[in-house]
Amino acid sequence: VLDAFRRGYSLIFDQIDRHLPALVDALYAWESELGLQVRANAFLTPRASAGFHRHYDTHDVIVVQVHGRKTWDVCNSPLPLPHEEQQPQSSRGARDAELIARIEMAPGDLLYLPRGFVHAASADDTDSLHISVSIRNLALRDVCHVAMRELFEAYPLWRKGVIPGRACPKSLQALLWSLPDDVDLSAALGQIRALFISNRRKPENLLRRLQADAEITTDTRLRIKNA
Repeated sequence: VLDAFRRGYSLIFDQIDRHLPALVDALYAWESELGLQVRANAFLTPRASAGFHRHYDTHDVIVVQVHGRKTWDVCNSPLPLPHEEQQPQSSRGARDAELIARIEMAPGDLLYLPRGFVHAASADDTDSLHISVSIRNLALRDVCHVAMRELFEAYPLWRKGVIPGRACPKSLQALLWSLPDDVDLSAALGQIRALFISNRRKPENLLRRLQADAEITTDTRLRIKNA
């Protein structure tokens, strides 16, 4: 690991909030306030090196600079509000993105990166450590998907089979327009909220798991992740 770091590779600590009690409590408080999933990764980049090429994320990011300095190039968003399925387009869209800000981050600085905005970062004359806090967005389409799924499951008509090569698009469109008007978005939001609450990680459970985690040994498997 140290040899790779000396050769310019960044070290990425995925979901570091699982292992630091202070982060566990902070992110749990954020989740309680926002009602959205919040996670944190740490990036340790050697001096005069970069971790990733230009790209955008499909979630909001708050960057917290912890040690050293890092310069961030922030560009416009070639694809407004991208969804998770559109992450593979990130590298292609990043090439033509227009630079809108170059920001030097020092310890204690915070930077907000809205989803879809292309960015890249490089360490300056010192090794650099920052924590990247990701806020997983809930898109309107996700809410509508839950509401429509409930509606479709309530009517046997929508469980009928269809042959793609023989189906009539106009007939299908007519069926869509015949849907009832009582799509209950409030119920869908309630279901999503209940699922979020039941699935979210509890701080005490994380700390209990941390205490039980095995230490890194010579048998622990590591791999280099390409940027």
